[in-house]
Amino acid sequence: MNRVILGDCIEELKKIEANSIDLVIADPPYWKVINEKWDYQWRTEQEYVNWCLKWMKEVSRVLRLGGTFYCFGYFRTLALLST
Repeated sequence: MNRVILGDCIEELKKIEANSIDLVIADPPYWKVINEKWDYQWRTEQEYVNWCLKWMKEVSRVLRLGGTFYCFGYFRTLALLST
């Protein structure tokens, strides 16, 4: 594939064949850490976590066995996603 895809991550990931990607690098919004509108689009922490779990489920689906997933984030919110 060797390309960058621009769009809603959940919708774009759904278009990708399962087990077909070697590497995913994600730098999602941190949720109320950066003073920008895009970092405040979820009302509650749980809404943010639910959104993350949706796109992470798609990442898991498209990664091939042995694929690599790098996720940048803020320690406070990354801890919520590791449970």
